Amino acid sequence: MCIRSKYLYFSLTGCLLFLFPSLLHGQQSVFQWPDMKMETRPWTRWWWPASAVDSANISWNLEQIAAAGFGGVEITPIYGAKGQEHRFIDYLSDRWIDMFSWTVAECGRLQLGVDMPPGTGWRTGGPWVALEDADSKLAIDIDHPMPGEIWKYSCAGKRILAIVAYGSFEPINLTDRMQADSNLIWEVPIGTEHIYIAHLQYRGGNVKRPAPGGEGYAVTPYSRNVLRRFLKEFARRSAGFPQNALRAYFHDSFEYVGDACADIFVRFKSIKGYDLSRHLPALNGQADPDQVLRVQADYRDVLGQLVLQDFSNTLSQWSHEQGSLFKNQAHGSPGNLLDLYAAADIPETEIFGTLSGPDADRLINQFASSAAHIVGKPLTSAEGCTWLGEHFTVGLDSMKAAMDHLFLGGVNHVAFHGTIYSPLDIPWPGWLFYASVQMNPLNPVWAAVPALNTYLSRCQAILQSGQPDNDILLYWPYQDAIHGEAPLKKQLAVHDPDWFYNEPVSDIASMLEKNGYAFDYISDQQLASLSIESGQIIAPGGDYKLLIIPSCMYLPAETAHRFLDLADAGAMIILEGHVPMAPGWHNMEERTAELKRIWNQFQQVKGVRKVVDVYEALKTAGIRREMLTDVEGLEFIRRKTDHGTEYFLVNQRKQPFEGWIPLDVEAQSVILMDPMTGSSGKGYVQDVRDGTNVLVQLPSKSSIVLRALSHEIEGAQWTYTYAGLGLSLDRNWKIEFISGGETLPPSGEMTVLDSWTTLGEQAAAFSGTAKYSLRFDDPGRAEKYKLDLGNVQSTAAVHLNGQKMGTSIIAPFQFVLTGLQPKDNLLEVHVTNLAANRIRDLDRREVVWKNFYDINFVNIDYEKFDASNWPVRSAGLLGPVTLQPMVDDVYAFSYFVGNGEDGLHLALSSDGKKWSAVNGGQSLLQPKVGESKLMRDPCIVRGPDGAFHMVWTTSWGGHTIGYAHASDLIHWSEQKAIPVMAHEPMAQNCWAPEICYDEQNEQFQIFWSTTIPGRFPETDSSAKNGRNHRMYSTTTRDFEYFTPTRLFYDHGFNVIDGSIIETDGSFAMFLKDESLFPTAQKNIRLTWSDQIEGPYSVPTEPITGDYWAEGPTGIKIYDRWHLYFDKYVKHSYGLLTSDDLVRWKDESNDLEMPEGIRHGTIFKITATEAIIVRSHFNRKP
Repeated sequence: MCIRSKYLYFSLTGCLLFLFPSLLHGQQSVFQWPDMKMETRPWTRWWWPASAVDSANISWNLEQIAAAGFGGVEITPIYGAKGQEHRFIDYLSDRWIDMFSWTVAECGRLQLGVDMPPGTGWRTGGPWVALEDADSKLAIDIDHPMPGEIWKYSCAGKRILAIVAYGSFEPINLTDRMQADSNLIWEVPIGTEHIYIAHLQYRGGNVKRPAPGGEGYAVTPYSRNVLRRFLKEFARRSAGFPQNALRAYFHDSFEYVGDACADIFVRFKSIKGYDLSRHLPALNGQADPDQVLRVQADYRDVLGQLVLQDFSNTLSQWSHEQGSLFKNQAHGSPGNLLDLYAAADIPETEIFGTLSGPDADRLINQFASSAAHIVGKPLTSAEGCTWLGEHFTVGLDSMKAAMDHLFLGGVNHVAFHGTIYSPLDIPWPGWLFYASVQMNPLNPVWAAVPALNTYLSRCQAILQSGQPDNDILLYWPYQDAIHGEAPLKKQLAVHDPDWFYNEPVSDIASMLEKNGYAFDYISDQQLASLSIESGQIIAPGGDYKLLIIPSCMYLPAETAHRFLDLADAGAMIILEGHVPMAPGWHNMEERTAELKRIWNQFQQVKGVRKVVDVYEALKTAGIRREMLTDVEGLEFIRRKTDHGTEYFLVNQRKQPFEGWIPLDVEAQSVILMDPMTGSSGKGYVQDVRDGTNVLVQLPSKSSIVLRALSHEIEGAQWTYTYAGLGLSLDRNWKIEFISGGETLPPSGEMTVLDSWTTLGEQAAAFSGTAKYSLRFDDPGRAEKYKLDLGNVQSTAAVHLNGQKMGTSIIAPFQFVLTGLQPKDNLLEVHVTNLAANRIRDLDRREVVWKNFYDINFVNIDYEKFDASNWPVRSAGLLGPVTLQPMVDDVYAFSYFVGNGEDGLHLALSSDGKKWSAVNGGQSLLQPKVGESKLMRDPCIVRGPDGAFHMVWTTSWGGHTIGYAHASDLIHWSEQKAIPVMAHEPMAQNCWAPEICYDEQNEQFQIFWSTTIPGRFPETDSSAKNGRNHRMYSTTTRDFEYFTPTRLFYDHGFNVIDGSIIETDGSFAMFLKDESLFPTAQKNIRLTWSDQIEGPYSVPTEPITGDYWAEGPTGIKIYDRWHLYFDKYVKHSYGLLTSDDLVRWKDESNDLEMPEGIRHGTIFKITATEAIIVRSHFNRKP
């Protein structure tokens, strides 16, 4: 049903779309992000201080919120600002309802959703709550009357629960003996020891941080009748609300102080089956320790059940009656969190403190998402960014990290904590809330919030799609959590969750998370919803492969029976630990015996594996493990969609990650999707046994979505980046302050980049945005460049020639620049800092801005806030700024070290001057053939089929050369020893073979140097040991058949180390004149031919200098020829460059080569190939 009205924008259909967002997505390309809707965008808590709102400022505030990319607001009226009393509007007054109705209409116009609690502040309550309905505690007084005396007790003004006498007799309940005047008179019999008086006591359980008109008692959360009375009055007072105004009614975390209600003893007996009044000493901790433990645990269990049945379920039912959903933060309550979260349409968790503290624990946040997954609720919400750090010092990078933390815990619908309404006429920093990251339009970071929210929206669109894909159910022993020494009301909070980490289940959960096992917790109650189909465990929200029962002390017999039923039906179950005991006190021995009977029967079922080591059991059970978590800092969450399996992956490390990500799914294609930029493309994959490897580059603290598909698809390839050496742009930046305050500092120029706070006191007190500008020419190195801004405090937006290139909120602050002009490019960088320096300045000048009622404004330690002694924080563009060419091709250099005994080495470079060794300088391929099994002088060329073909020297003496081929420089074929000189039995060696491809004749040409004693007697004396070389060659098309070896080059001198390049249709061959006598040459010369197979001309004069050189190899880089050679006597490498192969420039001093490099060959590969080979061998993070 959809009811139309002036203010209607959210109907029952809308509720269904929120609950089932997949209805919105439809069929989309596998390269596209799901549609962005209200529920995929982040929401924010929107505080109304004293409800001091007006229509104009409501509209302005909401317009800023919508423009920043939020999907909705959680309206929460709170206390107000002093001196603004004339603006205050009483909660639920006619004026308030008018403003609320205006808000709903404006949210409809701006496509924003609205949630709200039924009250102000937090803790449900208000002015119409009577004391007898108030949140109260159980108080127990003890009197010690003398036997025989007349005991008198006045009950006036007290809410008596029970008065019971204890002694050598059965307990005597005196409650009904109270007289009409509230007095109780009783003659104390012999044997009486104590009289216990249990009564309700109000202990200040009020609405917390209320707004005017919303003050009053908080209701007891343990009574359905009390809550219904409250809600009935709320409904009467809110009757003027627009129809279907709210998406959801919202309940904040459970912070009630009480632990009892007026009929607690009656409810206790109906739930636990025994009279609690007979056990008040045990309840009060004054009995046998085991009885105390069990009776108190029963009491806690009853409180938990009352919170679920009387409070959460009632709020949910009432919300539905109003046409809205129910969103609930169950944490803090004394009940089973899994059941309480599941009772809401939208369960909501939170992180309260810093990410490094105990208040931000993903294993605790996962209780909310597990509940949603089990029962099939598509949204799991979270309150985020409450106290990530001190006020005004938290950047968007920290907020992103907090939201990533929540996403990895199964959250897919975040809400900031939060945004405050502030009128335009209030001086900066406006109205503020004391526990918040100040996500509001007056905070300078707001300039980049749209970039953050776009990122979050893309992430949530993925995480709301499909279904969770977790394999394991982990039973959470709630009874263990409530047995033990604790207050009567044991609150299971997200803060310092000892209730979880003191139990063995936490060890299993931590192990599962660490080792890449995807799991959900499950409660006793939720076990009843499971069924078994073909060995799969089917829950309402998804299917699972295995149930783990951790070691536990206490287990209800009903739960054990359910385990038995599941096992009998074929469920695979891993059981850890000993036989548990029955929980609670009533009929304990009888229930324990029943439990043991069921337990013994359960352990005998075939599918139950009783183990000591759960991890080892999982390995043998065949449960999927995502081995990507073996790389420290890589974390994931996984979902199933119509597209396939989708991974949200975060690199939590301080270093970037580059390498193969193993996915435990068999995929033909993997689409990589960057939620920060929105880009997507088909990734490079490898098939592995029972899975898929995908190549991923991921900067520190960044995330990526991997969409694994079971079928091959066509489409754009993912762009892997191989950035060249950066050109410095750290020079003569102009700086102009364009927005912010207190005042705008004067413009200037920074010859050296530094914090703008060094520009004077005015700049040191400034918070806002400055524009840095610089003009530069295109270096001509690439079609596109990576701009790296270095250190930025705190966000940056980049414009090139008037076009925005993007916004970055997190290091590394990098941007892709395309379309550079040849000359005079204008680069503008808008940098926004945090508000800290301006706040510091306000407090140093004692400007009054902290002027609120209630708690006013406190620091992170809940003490008086004072920023006057803060240090000035760095701000602006600090650099270094570099412009790195994003190359399509990378230069590879094959070489050997030592004597070549350890095999092939490889180095990579983007510019031909700065080289880095692959595999840390270790060998990539061990030699296995030839007379001495060496791999010297390795030469690699790419063939027409794209494969790499390599030849090498196998021995100092012999008749063979080595050969192998590979498609990827990683997986080489079986090595061959080719007997190229076997027909010459006197041949002494086959040195430095080179290989090149003859396109005209469609064949490979291989040539090398050999000494045949006496063959060229005229130069026999030119070398020691009779090594008088000439070059020989052969050709092949398939490396199976080779043409007969022929003399390739002889111009009457001792020659080795030939290397051929093609230029303008001709062929040039570099070679080494190996002559030692009568005059030592040992230099590199050049010779020419019109055909690759020769004949080649008389060589030129030496092009190398006054040093011995060998192993020449050449290539053109940036339109300039580069010739590399081995200065083998000096144990270094040389580099000559030339435009025309005639005039040469020595650039050896600019060359950085790997240590120990010897005679090698340069060749070109794609950037992707370079990344693949680098990733394969550089496996260590």
